[in-house]
Amino acid sequence: MAGTTATLPGGGSKNNVTITIGADASAALQTAINSLFKAAGKNITANTVASGVAGKAGFFNYVPDTVATGKASLLKAGTGVQAIIDTGKLADTLTGSAATTLFVANGAGDVINTDATSTVFGGAGSDTVNVTGKATVYLEAGKNVVNLGGGDSVSLLGTGGTDKVDISAGANTVTAAYATTVTITGASSADTLSLAAKSTVVVNGAKDNVSVSGASQTISLAGAGDTLKTSGAGDTIKITGGTGDSISTGGLAATVLITAAKSNDTLALGLKSVVTISAASDNISLVGGSANVTATGSADTVATGTAVATVTGGAGAIDIIGGTGALTFKAGNGAATVTAGSGAASVTGGVGGINFVHGAGGKDTFAAGTASKVTLTGAGTDTKGSDIFNFVAKTATSTVITSFSAGKDTIAIAGATTAQIAAALKAAHTVKSGSSITTTFTVGSDKFTVTGGALTAKNVIT
Repeated sequence: MAGTTATLPGGGSKNNVTITIGADASAALQTAINSLFKAAGKNITANTVASGVAGKAGFFNYVPDTVATGKASLLKAGTGVQAIIDTGKLADTLTGSAATTLFVANGAGDVINTDATSTVFGGAGSDTVNVTGKATVYLEAGKNVVNLGGGDSVSLLGTGGTDKVDISAGANTVTAAYATTVTITGASSADTLSLAAKSTVVVNGAKDNVSVSGASQTISLAGAGDTLKTSGAGDTIKITGGTGDSISTGGLAATVLITAAKSNDTLALGLKSVVTISAASDNISLVGGSANVTATGSADTVATGTAVATVTGGAGAIDIIGGTGALTFKAGNGAATVTAGSGAASVTGGVGGINFVHGAGGKDTFAAGTASKVTLTGAGTDTKGSDIFNFVAKTATSTVITSFSAGKDTIAIAGATTAQIAAALKAAHTVKSGSSITTTFTVGSDKFTVTGGALTAKNVIT
């Protein structure tokens, strides 16, 4: 514990004592004992008691252990015992009472059980600390474990090792001065985690409410109906199981990786966030911020809401629902359905068939790509945008344009042949301009401009 400092109670806040733990723990131990005399009573002589025996009133009472060989000790503080001080070398068990506020362990593999607001000094490493109430814990190297069972609080100070905090139930608070792993297994747990950078959080319970601060955390959600709030930059959040999760990053950028199938989640992310969906049948809703979304699964749905989003499809089918934010969609090999909202939508089709429903509001741009089947549908009166739809006549074998509702759209269709347009509109419309490359005709009060088609003067589309 060389170089580690600790603040111990000494009978009121004005009597607190800060000690330094050097190579010789005995000096630090003596300081710790002296700091507790005023709290214990008027006597200045420490009272040594055996395990399980009650202490004397007015004295500082402690249970010692110096066993170095043989059988490990089971040390238990009786009523009125303020400390357990273990200078032995075995993997001992130290169990406090309601009066025990100081634990000092020495060997590796000790087990420490608190029952009051306590300060704990671990041994040589790989210790287990079971916290009841509140504890300030100093641990050394090795795989240390701290267990919280509900309504508990732990502060991990010092250097620690590859430590793990396990939360099984209740509302708990964890503060760590070094990177650690926190695992939450209890359901409906409400936990606040203030962690050092590059820590790991694993939420296995359902309907947990977890708040995590600290930068560059890795957080995994495996249960259902969890609520996660983060406040650090550069976090990576993994949804590995369950559905119905709600994630908010406090306006900061994050990376979200979704590998759980049939997950229905809401993501409130900061600017320049990244979302990757690799499972099937997921339904993801974005709220605010901006995100680059890549969906490589099948039958996924992405609702962009108020977010400014760029969505890229993969080999599987995908359904995109735009909102008030700007939407950019690039289709992959899978079939795609894109429904634009009031925000401007830019849609680029791929190899798979694509169905685009343009929105009322923004200026929508649509390029069909090489899809064999293209369906274009109007979504209502659009008085704000002049929409542009581009088809590839040489590769698109079926182009369907459903009649638009009466609006004021100006719609440019490039690459579509007369036959395709005629089959799509299923009605007679007179071409108003001549045999120029650009020809204009109307459907209701919507105006269509056809560029590059084989239209001739006085041609009637039937």
